[in-house]
Amino acid sequence: MKWLAFLPAARRRSANPAQQAAHPADPTQASTENKSAAVTQPAPSPPQPIDLMLDRCRQAEQREHWPAAETLWRSALLLDETLAVAHTGLATALRRQGRLAEAEAVLLNALTQLPPEPDHFLAYAELADTRRDWAAAEQRWQAMRQHFPHVWYSYTGAAAAMRELGRPNEAVALLSDAAARFTWEPAFPQELGRLAASRKDWPAAEQHWRAVLTFDARPWWIYTELATALEHQGKLAEAEAVLLDAQAKDPTEITLFTFHARLANERQDHQQAEHRWRIVRERFPDRMEGYINQAEALRHLRRFDASKAVLLQAAARFPSEGAVQQALARRAEALSDWTAAAEHWRVALTIDADAAWARSALAVALVRLGRPGDADALLLERQRSHPADIACFIAYARLPEERRDWQAAAERWRVVMRDFPDHPDGCEGLLRTLRKAGHPAEAGAILTEGLQRFPTSEWIMLEAAHLARHLGKIDEALQVLQLVRLHFPRLLPAYTAAAGILRDAARYDEAQALLTVAMTLFPDHWMVWREVGLLIQARDGWAGAVAHWAEMGRRLPDAGDQSVRMHEALLRLAEIDPAAADIAARSFGHASPDDVLRTLALSFESLGGCGPAGGCEFGFVQRACNAEPLGLLRWAFMAPDRLITCLGNRFEGIGSPETTELHVEKNDPDSLWDVRDTRGGITMHTFVPVKEVPYQRMAILAQKRMAYLKEKLIADLENPTKIFVLKAVDRHLTETELEDLGQGIRSYGPGQLLCVFASDSEHPPGHLETCTPGVQVGYLDFASGNEYQSRTPAWLALCRKVLAGTRP
Repeated sequence: MKWLAFLPAARRRSANPAQQAAHPADPTQASTENKSAAVTQPAPSPPQPIDLMLDRCRQAEQREHWPAAETLWRSALLLDETLAVAHTGLATALRRQGRLAEAEAVLLNALTQLPPEPDHFLAYAELADTRRDWAAAEQRWQAMRQHFPHVWYSYTGAAAAMRELGRPNEAVALLSDAAARFTWEPAFPQELGRLAASRKDWPAAEQHWRAVLTFDARPWWIYTELATALEHQGKLAEAEAVLLDAQAKDPTEITLFTFHARLANERQDHQQAEHRWRIVRERFPDRMEGYINQAEALRHLRRFDASKAVLLQAAARFPSEGAVQQALARRAEALSDWTAAAEHWRVALTIDADAAWARSALAVALVRLGRPGDADALLLERQRSHPADIACFIAYARLPEERRDWQAAAERWRVVMRDFPDHPDGCEGLLRTLRKAGHPAEAGAILTEGLQRFPTSEWIMLEAAHLARHLGKIDEALQVLQLVRLHFPRLLPAYTAAAGILRDAARYDEAQALLTVAMTLFPDHWMVWREVGLLIQARDGWAGAVAHWAEMGRRLPDAGDQSVRMHEALLRLAEIDPAAADIAARSFGHASPDDVLRTLALSFESLGGCGPAGGCEFGFVQRACNAEPLGLLRWAFMAPDRLITCLGNRFEGIGSPETTELHVEKNDPDSLWDVRDTRGGITMHTFVPVKEVPYQRMAILAQKRMAYLKEKLIADLENPTKIFVLKAVDRHLTETELEDLGQGIRSYGPGQLLCVFASDSEHPPGHLETCTPGVQVGYLDFASGNEYQSRTPAWLALCRKVLAGTRP
């Protein structure tokens, strides 16, 4: 416990500090007395056997050789069974060996057989603390106060026990009384500051930490505590000033600089965070924190090349640190470079073969590379060699969830539940996958068992709410979530899930009230921002939704599906206010010069296509790059011959009532509207749920959307910097078709076309060739069917080749 750090100083005080304060020492007098004593004091006596024994005991303690210390303390007690220090020493040696009952017996004997000693009471109370028996601890600290009312640390110990017993008000009262009594002791404002922080009473915490500084302004950690209290009150400028002042006083303490940098992290100010972590790295080049965190800030800023440069420096300086490889792997994942990510995870595993996080991440990377069998084999091998490694079994169960294969995932979660019956993870995972697989009855049976075995598991309680919602029992789901929030007030999904249920039930004011609380508790969490945006959308506030998603993108650039939501909101805004959508799309459609991946993706415009995954695949590649351009054909199936016709007539008639049709792909409550243009032969996704917009209204909105996107595509075709992409996987187009496509695009301006075909024996994956002026053909391996995620790195490599060839 933190308060024990002050015990050595306390034990050097007299038994009655009040007497000590009433008779302050005179340094001059002390010096004279010492000189006199040096003249008159007799020569020291030779060491006695008990003194030699005590020296040996303390040497064993310093080496933390507790069995030897136990033997020596027992020998000391044989020499003198009334030796108080020997009882506490023996009890400490027994406690450090985990023999708490024997230690209790030794101390109880000392307390009953010997004159009262503060150290005996202290060790006896500490034993109760060790067992986390807070009721016994409080009683023992109280007994110490009764015998030794002038020993201050009995008050802090009792207050800590009260805090653990859920009686913070009593703890505050006791500490406040002690602070008034022991005015010279800084431990009391320190404990009051910690207690106020644990209660989130930040004004009180600030007051107490400022009081601590009046005792001693040197310890650096007081400044970080004070800065924390100021930050939580929104006094960010004062928190910054406190830390800068502390840095000036103690420029060698790295924590003052890392804390200062983390303030920027918590505000999601990645620009400032990058600057501060760079200072940490430059001031403390032998510490890894600066490198890792500066690279992370650069990654958030999507400055991937700069991030890599910093991490390569870290890898050279700290070759045996798995955290560096982890950061390199996360950067590669952000670039959808799953090959590089897998390599870094493998290196991390060579550094630490037991790193569960690296193994599970490597398995995911293999799945994204289209190698699910290798991913399974990796985890199965670990299961065979380490059958008690639950993390490996959990990672194995989660792999099918990557493919949304809920049935296979459920079977694997059953194994986790069977082989690790004392862990709630298996039950929670099985509940989730059974619910998503559409087996509510079986999920209900598992839920009953799970609640009986793990009645305090917040995640199983959350699954109870999700299942109730799935079964349409809305009030029951809300009641369960309210109970979860009562017991786990810092569990974010309990707020966002309830807000989602209320939103779906059109209980918007209740959802707003709950999200207001969540935003106060979790102001910078993407899940709260997401739910707030969805609530704005539910009220048909599309202009407000666009503004919200844009602000979220600025504050949380890597947060969840923000760019996806922004894209959908812009499309919906285009249906009601095309001019406003156009203005918003222009501001949203530009990439930062440092964001090389998004810049690359936005250099291209999809013309849809056909084959596996339809014509949407390149749209998903752009999404993986955090690029969400609005395009008529980005989410469309488009046959090459129909595209040639549309290019020739400038997409005439697109968006007219006569040629626009709606249809639903499947009869499902969560189905989305699709729209067809019968003249152009275009079939495209709208991303609009059927349950949200009725047919007649959607027909009118779809016409407006199609007309808006047609004009935008024509403007892009006239843009000389755009390169257009058409996916044609079913067959290789003829030379005549390629020439017609090229001429159709060049009829608008000097645009270029990239046609992507399936690779074969004559055209390996990644091959690029120019077939006719302004038209290039690239080849990719589409043998993995709809697993387009595994092809994303190959798509990007092909795009880089094309872009490199167009530069002067």
